[in-house]
Amino acid sequence: MRSLVTISLPPSQLASLKKKAKKRKVSVSYYVRMVLEHENEIISEEQLLAYCKEAEQDYRKGRTYVLKDFKDLAGNL
Repeated sequence: MRSLVTISLPPSQLASLKKKAKKRKVSVSYYVRMVLEHENEIISEEQLLAYCKEAEQDYRKGRTYVLKDFKDLAGNL
């Protein structure tokens, strides 16, 4: 079931929202839902920092590989 949401936007933001939705050939509602879905897929800054620290530890412990090309990736997994 869907719910109706009303939001207030300055004219410039509304114009930008409509322009972006039109460019993608979707409704404004669909565009907002799409942006929210993408927002959920983005990792947090804290999680990114944790991944970087883990990668740095792996590098220091010699748990990394030097790959010549992308094909080498499958051979090292």
